[in-house]
Amino acid sequence: MNSYRKAEMLKKELSIQEKIEDSMKELAFDIFKELKVKPEFTDKKTKEVIEEETISSNFFSNKERLEILVEWAIEMEPMLTLIIDRCHIPIEKNCDYDLDVYMGNAYREYIEELHKLPMTKSFDHKSIGKIEIFAKHITKTIEYYLDGLVHLAYAEFEKGMEELTGMIDFEQILLYDMDSLRTPNTLFRMRASDTEIFSKEDMFHIPFEKRGIINTNRFSIPGYPCLYLGSSSLVCWEELGRPNLNTTYTSIFHLHDEDIKILDMSISPMELTNNLKKFFEITFRLSPYRFDNYFMTWILISACLIRVKNPKDVFKPEYIIPQFLLEWIKQSSEYRGICYLSTKIKKHTVKNFNLYKNYAIPVKERRVNGHCTSLREMFKISPPVGWQMYQIYKDSKEALPNKKPLFPEKDMQFIEGIKLDYEKSDFGKLEVLLMSSSKNYN
Repeated sequence: MNSYRKAEMLKKELSIQEKIEDSMKELAFDIFKELKVKPEFTDKKTKEVIEEETISSNFFSNKERLEILVEWAIEMEPMLTLIIDRCHIPIEKNCDYDLDVYMGNAYREYIEELHKLPMTKSFDHKSIGKIEIFAKHITKTIEYYLDGLVHLAYAEFEKGMEELTGMIDFEQILLYDMDSLRTPNTLFRMRASDTEIFSKEDMFHIPFEKRGIINTNRFSIPGYPCLYLGSSSLVCWEELGRPNLNTTYTSIFHLHDEDIKILDMSISPMELTNNLKKFFEITFRLSPYRFDNYFMTWILISACLIRVKNPKDVFKPEYIIPQFLLEWIKQSSEYRGICYLSTKIKKHTVKNFNLYKNYAIPVKERRVNGHCTSLREMFKISPPVGWQMYQIYKDSKEALPNKKPLFPEKDMQFIEGIKLDYEKSDFGKLEVLLMSSSKNYN
């Protein structure tokens, strides 16, 4: 008997039994041990999360804990297990199939797994049909594009987005929470050159008079300026392909407009699971989280975050859907840009996902030369700090955090088996230095 069936049995016993019998405690402990994704319990006095290793059958002498466990095992765990096992981001295509065929196969397997889930308050099987229709629109979009029918491809994509916006509350589900920025109102940009020394203006998007040098990017087409920023200096370096650090220059982009709307394509399975675990103990009696929404939006997220198989190729089929999405946003919504997880990182974890977020913000106007005025007004930019200049200041107080930890990322493993707090890394110190120096610029 699996944990779901055992939880249903325990729920029935709780409804008819006043006293918590030893058999109920043992059953609860069996359920807890079998859960692949376990709920978090906190100590009422210390507010600290209770370590799994300290939990025994006696831990479930408390009726509320039994109710939390039952609700989690029935309403949350089956869905979260599927999300962790199947909803991988980024997608990695390790075969020679065309992208439409590969994604079509992946989505068919995904839909089959959705059908196996139990019918619960948190997931309505009636939504599977709409999810399947949306997936077919995405694969058909790629098929049309690869057949050279770009106008039909975009029309198909629009049909898919109508399906998506008709099922979910687009703003509630996919509006990026600017308060969740890793460092308040702060993003980073890095550039690299063996010969050029970059000015503050050079750190902005490529100016219009040089648009001829703009290559295709994940969320922007050739010749179209788009500002790409990162949640950390580390992700900026990764996105550049790990250039020699001595050739890099980094600036802070301080956000003026806190009401800017960003589409959130960065919702990873680990981040979702972590958030649901963190708050479930205090919200389990409220309306359950609706997994229908995530299962639907994962189709779009996965299609936007396919790792490029051949980075040197001029045409990258992995960019078809993300470039269409940015075009759709410009035409159909008030969103100014997109937040997405880096595809350069193979494994996003609870500890590192905030480090590896990118932000693509396209220009809003076309000019003969210079930069987009409305985009420029959104940010205050610091003068770039070259890596060699950083080396001079790295041990100064300006590069060291104060007594209160500045960054939450602890026990990072950039080298497997060796832990390091991010703020003690060179990237963390560089960010502290940039923040210290940013107090002095206009």
